[in-house]
Amino acid sequence: MKKVIVPIVLVAGIGLSIYLWSTMDSADAGDKNIMTQAQKYTCAACKQEFQLTVDESREMRRARGDIFCPHCGAASAAKHDVKINMGGPTLGSGDSETEEQATDEASNDPAPPKPSGGAQKIN
Repeated sequence: MKKVIVPIVLVAGIGLSIYLWSTMDSADAGDKNIMTQAQKYTCAACKQEFQLTVDESREMRRARGDIFCPHCGAASAAKHDVKINMGGPTLGSGDSETEEQATDEASNDPAPPKPSGGAQKIN
């Protein structure tokens, strides 16, 4: 029984190792369709606009720690068209009813609760 199980486990382990080794580079590369999309940036210092692909911006952040303007060399360029998703699905541009409902819900938020006064200053 051991003579049969040991070779099977070894072959499976070697096969798994080869598979993981062969896919190691592609896991870090990301989706090629997304990595080649251009993103617009505006330099905070010189106000010039420039474009970088997702891959270029990722490499610049890894190598230098931030996005640098190609015109003046200043750091901290701001990205255009950034949408922030706060804990829910993003609202589509064609779904006006949902957008109106979301703005109505946001305006109907109750006032924040009053502090309980559990920790009070002792004279």
